Amino acid sequence: MSKSLRISLPEKIGKGYKTFWNFKGRYRVCKGSRGSKKSTTTAQNIIYNMMKYPLANTLVVRKV
Repeated sequence: MSKSLRISLPEKIGKGYKTFWNFKGRYRVCKGSRGSKKSTTTAQNIIYNMMKYPLANTLVVRKV
């Protein structure tokens, strides 16, 4: 029997990303100042969705 681990997303990510996590559209655009956890939040969201939907594919494009 496996144990599940519960993690509080606002505690780990920050409280300003509720709309990001609840977004139901196809494309996401993240804007903000330097050091605002855009890349970290996006990466955690991708990992979460890939665990939730194991047959899904993900493409990440970043303009530098």
